[in-house]
Amino acid sequence: MSRLTTMEPHEATGLVAETFASIKRAAGMIPNTYLTIGTHSPEGLHAVLHLDEVVSRSEISDADLEIIRLVVSVCSGCRYCVAVHSLKAKFAGLSYDEILRIRGSRSTEDPRRDALIEFVRNIVSGTGTLSSLDVESIIIAGYSQSQIIGISLTIASTMFINTVNRINDTVLDYPEI
Repeated sequence: MSRLTTMEPHEATGLVAETFASIKRAAGMIPNTYLTIGTHSPEGLHAVLHLDEVVSRSEISDADLEIIRLVVSVCSGCRYCVAVHSLKAKFAGLSYDEILRIRGSRSTEDPRRDALIEFVRNIVSGTGTLSSLDVESIIIAGYSQSQIIGISLTIASTMFINTVNRINDTVLDYPEI
């Protein structure tokens, strides 16, 4: 059961009402995470959605974006986000086997994707400045410096959502795969 309160979407006014309506138009529903964030910080919800919009226009493929989000969610232990990003990864073209490999910290057998996964894990799990080798490895795998910034933005957005869900114990409204 969620720990933080949420308003009913019809109770929303102003910015949060506009944001909820936009989410519902795009997704057909307002996920529990967004209800929680919007209830307590309409500006925070607007900001994270804007950040995700910026990331979606980056040079990073939808599949890679979902890989990043899934790795961050697995590393942080966010059950809600693991379910959401597993499903979105499937819609972005990843196979069930690839998703399970990522969730289980096993090789996807795609060197470029494995480099991305390792890079994200090193950022999320480590402390301090990344080694030159970490940065060189992601560039050698074919990611541009612009994409590295996009990866960083994706991690930041995902960590925020993960943190809210871990605090809230958000009720899952997506199927677990």
